[in-house]
Amino acid sequence: MNVVRILSGASRLVDALVLTLVGLALACVALTTLGPHVGHPALVIEGGSMQPTIPLGALVILDQGAPADLHVGDVVSFRADNGTIVTHRVTRLAQLDGAPWFGTKGDANAEPDPTITPDSAILGRVAWSIPGAGELIWLLARPIGIAAVVMVAATLLLFALVLEELALELGAQPRRRPGLAGRGSSAQGY
Repeated sequence: MNVVRILSGASRLVDALVLTLVGLALACVALTTLGPHVGHPALVIEGGSMQPTIPLGALVILDQGAPADLHVGDVVSFRADNGTIVTHRVTRLAQLDGAPWFGTKGDANAEPDPTITPDSAILGRVAWSIPGAGELIWLLARPIGIAAVVMVAATLLLFALVLEELALELGAQPRRRPGLAGRGSSAQGY
């Protein structure tokens, strides 16, 4: 029956959505909790200064290497003088008192940053950027966000169950053969 196949397919699609949601949530948690232990801290981008390269709400994964290995054009995260963490592109290299310093600028900014950054403030070079993943991290960092993700997953699972039950009920009904409606089933012999 065509409707049965559609309902079963829809149920499998909803199951896949649930698995994707759970997988994304687990991957985000793993990136933020395990990443720093293996030299790849993760940060959520909370400003738009690197758009469109790195959008607001993206998750960036850093490579922690020697700041001396950085080059003009690399995107780095660093701790600014006021304590905030900034992610900008290296625009120039400088040496002060024998130590490397870096001039930086956000891709969306018209002017470079007003101060240069010492190598000691560099947290790492951006290795990967995952648009939207930072918003999921932000959500999962709050009890209301965890509850929302669990409720969405539970609702999807319930929806998949209803679809599958409908498919089973429709598939269990006896099929009618064309042209035999209303006739009794008796065998005739010749």
